[in-house]
Amino acid sequence: MKKAGMILGIIGGIIGIVIAIMAIGAGAVIDLATQAVTADGEIPRELQDMTASVASVGRLALGGGIGILIASIIGLIGAAMVNKNQKISGILMLIGGIVGFVLLSMGFIVPGILLIIGGALALTAKEEVKA
Repeated sequence: MKKAGMILGIIGGIIGIVIAIMAIGAGAVIDLATQAVTADGEIPRELQDMTASVASVGRLALGGGIGILIASIIGLIGAAMVNKNQKISGILMLIGGIVGFVLLSMGFIVPGILLIIGGALALTAKEEVKA
């Protein structure tokens, strides 16, 4: 059970990091594109509100991506330390999965589920007795 939790946590953390990099990239591209459009200063009045909305979405994706990157790294650290301290490992994976869901909702469903299941397995696994 402990090994399964570690494997699920590592896979979830890596997938979460990939999703975070994509979100950061998308946010940066959207933010740069809106800055380029608004730099000309010749935006029709009808499009000014839409441009501001698109810029805020870009900043939100950028900030959410950074938060998800941190959550995924926390989950990955938790998965890596399953053999040293199961309780802390499980808690770190649960934190990473839950924070990822809060920040990106359905976009973090696969890594979030993997981290949460991995954390639960790490918390419920029995300690091995060394002979």
